[in-house]
Amino acid sequence: MKARITRRESYIIFIAVVALLSLCAIWLLSHNYLNEFAVSRWSKVLSVLDSPELRIEHLGLVYPHFPVYILMPFYYLPGLDTGAAPYFASILIGSLLIAIWNYHLTKKKYSLRVRLMLIFLVCSHPYFLWGITAGAQHAFSLLMFYWLYIALVRLVNVQDVRAFIMIGLVLGIYFFVDERTIYMFIALLPLISIIAPQRMLKESTTSVYLIIATPLVIAIASWAYLNWIFHGDAGLFMQSAESSFRGAREDTPHVEWLRSYGGDFVMPTILVALMSLVTYPVLFWLLYHAKHHRILLGSTLVLLVHPVIAAGLATGNYFLAHPMHMIFLYSAGIMAGVVLIPRESRRARISLMLLLALSCVTAWISFSWEATVDMQRWQKALTGVHLKESSPGDLALGQWLKANRQATLMDDKAAYRVIVARGDAKDLVLPSSSEFKLAMKRQVPDIKQLAVSDPGSIHGHKDHLNQRYPGLYHKGIPGYVLVYDYQNWRVYRRTGAKQN
Repeated sequence: MKARITRRESYIIFIAVVALLSLCAIWLLSHNYLNEFAVSRWSKVLSVLDSPELRIEHLGLVYPHFPVYILMPFYYLPGLDTGAAPYFASILIGSLLIAIWNYHLTKKKYSLRVRLMLIFLVCSHPYFLWGITAGAQHAFSLLMFYWLYIALVRLVNVQDVRAFIMIGLVLGIYFFVDERTIYMFIALLPLISIIAPQRMLKESTTSVYLIIATPLVIAIASWAYLNWIFHGDAGLFMQSAESSFRGAREDTPHVEWLRSYGGDFVMPTILVALMSLVTYPVLFWLLYHAKHHRILLGSTLVLLVHPVIAAGLATGNYFLAHPMHMIFLYSAGIMAGVVLIPRESRRARISLMLLLALSCVTAWISFSWEATVDMQRWQKALTGVHLKESSPGDLALGQWLKANRQATLMDDKAAYRVIVARGDAKDLVLPSSSEFKLAMKRQVPDIKQLAVSDPGSIHGHKDHLNQRYPGLYHKGIPGYVLVYDYQNWRVYRRTGAKQN
């Protein structure tokens, strides 16, 4: 009976968290907040599933795939097959993390009232809230980091080969979720000696690191192999300017954090460490209570240092757009830490809640420090500011193409927001299709409509149509007439083609 009550509570808490976070996301979207990552990934789902030919290479191989796979079921669900799908998917994953945490807290004999208070305080933290409601892959990353820290502590407790395998498997799966995995892995290597059994390290240090690294190496090698098979370049996913594995490198001139600290390791590491302690003063609580338990102290020290080193490495390689993009992982680490530390006295639990509340306050203060454009827009929308459309030209073209359905040649790298605004990719001839490749080989593409972006715009220089036909936007092309011209987009229609 008790187990059934626990499951029922877990379901109720999961549904309640989904509902509350969904209301938050609806509030953000109603105030015109849009996340570029969310828009681009939903555009990819529409492009692939609306295509008459479905192949894995159509998804692209220059970013992790799991966030896209998670979105695909929403395509088939009426009412959820919209641009809001990435936000709802992120909320479901974040709520699943909360449900798992609640289950683990229940096993530690925390009362329902204490659990609800802890859940409320964690969900109120702006870094956690941003990670779950921004619509990017951050919620998935929080879930994976939670399991990574659980695996690290299991290594300390159990000290067997299966614990090493668990860490390796988490990292291997993590690679297909989040581009940060490589930096997190490198940052973890020097810390393994703190938590790995000294007996194993003395017997064979190489074996210890080999067991942990093998799943991730296999994951990276498989990705390199797919890049080689489909693109003829095994390193494309690390070298392409369009690769998400390069992080914010291509946007460095527009990213304040990288302009100030990109290419350096020491200074950004120090700043991230200070920002982490300001943003999560509850880390002091974990460290203080872990020192009473020798087994947990090492893993807690690893938790404190790991994201900081990873952030320093990522900044040094011009990957990290803002420290928060790594620091937010502490939310999941703290959740795991609370579970793993033996249940403390009532006084200790009260101090934990007070420090979690303080973390929420200090995090809001640090949130604005050198914030990215996306962070600024998220914060403004959350506070009730109605944002201006970030790309009115893309929205307008999407609506126009929805009303004027023709076979249209366009590049989804420049037009991913247009595709989402249109609501589908049916009849669009995109770079992944054979028809697009054939059209690019012709002197004049034999497609009814050509949608091309201004080569001087942010995404215009990446547009395949501009690269293949340099004068298309300004001068047009023989056999086509201009039928649409607004903001940074023009559409040319083949002479004699009838409007549907």
